[in-house]
This record gives sequence, C-alpha cells and structure tokens, in this order.
Amino acid sequence: MSSKRDLEAMFSIVSNIIKNLNVNEYENILNGSATLKYVEKSLTASEKSQFDVVLKKLLNLDSNEINTNFIETIKAELETKSQLINFCNYLNIEVKTKDKKEDIYEKILNFVDENKEILLNKFNKGISINQTLEQIASQLENFNDKNLALKFLLGNNALDNKGHLLSLAKILDVNVRKESNNGEIIERIVDSVVGSKLRSMAIRGKFKKSSDSNS
Repeated sequence: MSSKRDLEAMFSIVSNIIKNLNVNEYENILNGSATLKYVEKSLTASEKSQFDVVLKKLLNLDSNEINTNFIETIKAELETKSQLINFCNYLNIEVKTKDKKEDIYEKILNFVDENKEILLNKFNKGISINQTLEQIASQLENFNDKNLALKFLLGNNALDNKGHLLSLAKILDVNVRKESNNGEIIERIVDSVVGSKLRSMAIRGKFKKSSDSNS
C-alpha cells in the first residue's frame, strides 16, 4: 500500500468483513480455531472470452505492426489497470499491483513474443476441438434411439475429456452439473437431446391417434 487512501480502503474492507461475522465466527477467529483466508475471484466466462479475443488480436499482428500497434491494441481492449492485471493472471504473466501500466505492457509484449508459436497452436487446437464438438452435436440430433446415441458418445475419443463434454452440453443447450462424472453427463445429454425428442414424438403420435378417432 503506497498511500493514505490505499490504507483507508484496506481498513474499510477489513472493518466490513468483521461486521459481517456472526458471534461464533468472531470468537473462533479470536481464539485461533478459525482464520480468514484471501481467495482470488475466478474469471467469468465472458472475461475469459474477452481475454482470448485480445490475445488473438495480439498474435495476429505481423512483425511490422508489433512496435507500432501492440500497445495501442492493448489500450483499446483493456482500459483499466485491473483488467491488465487480470489479463496477465489469465496468461500466468507475473505482475505486481504496484507495476506501472507501461511496465505491464512491456511484460505482455515480451510474453507474447517469446511464446507466440505455443499460443497460436493453443488457439488452433481450440478451434479444431470446437469444430469437432459441433459435428458431434449435429450427428447426435439425428439419433432416434437412446441406446445407439449413448453408444455413439461413449465411443467418441474426443469426449474422454470432461471439459469437452461440458462444452458439448453447452452447444446443445443442456444443463449439467459440473460435479457430475463423465458417464452422468453423457446420460444427461442423451436424455435431453434424444430422449426429449422421442417423448415429443410419442405425444404427437398420441395426439394424432386421438384426432383420427374423433374424426
């Protein structure tokens, strides 16, 4: 903390934390049976998406644009120092809150320059798996048999990764619990996509029979 204002802000935060403790929590901290812990907030999906867009723009700059447009590109996308620090944390670039913006720009520039090939491969791999998952989603929607659909997903090597399964569920607008295991996620996807279609077909069939008998 480098200023009186920073210290006042910190005391205000600590004061609010203490005020929000109940009597039991307060006493446990005082007697040492409990402690306060600093935990950084995880990035939201929208923040990660924004940072990926920024990184991609930086990677797409050619050698002639690096010196002239690199910092301008960062400034246009990440306006605040907090955003810059979060961007660096996302890329595992070591920075300190006391670093000046100019120092952070330099660290980002050096990181991208030194790891450009690795970062580009990461992006290309991400694009490739997204295309694969979209194809799987399209194929799954054509199934009219839950057992065959289940066998199809279980036999796909791309879905051995839980993260890929969660991405597939997102593409298909299927709500799944992140703590579920791979098998449970697959069953949920099949039931939501194929099962719901079969139930809808059964309802339409019953409705048609009812209409025919009344005519």
